[in-house]
Amino acid sequence: YRHYIDIFDGGPTLECDIDRVRAIRKSRLVEVAEGQPAPGDYPACLVANENYHHFRAALVRADPQTSRLVLTAAQLDALKCRAGDHVRLVRLCAEEKTV
Repeated sequence: YRHYIDIFDGGPTLECDIDRVRAIRKSRLVEVAEGQPAPGDYPACLVANENYHHFRAALVRADPQTSRLVLTAAQLDALKCRAGDHVRLVRLCAEEKTV
């Protein structure tokens, strides 16, 4: 923390080298397909499109090791993606956390 505050909400701003952010280091690009995601007890994953000017992200339950992520039509629409596009996928929490 370097004693900077956000100009919009007055909260503190934090800085970090991006190679030290786990979500950046561990994220992967995967192709998306439209359909019904397979049932299963998958972990929460963060999915984000690669469009800088129309960035969207969503929380989905998915296999973080998959090479092809199946999303519903509503999820694809929310992410502003189409089947065949690539999205960035990362498991939200690598370790179990409690509140």
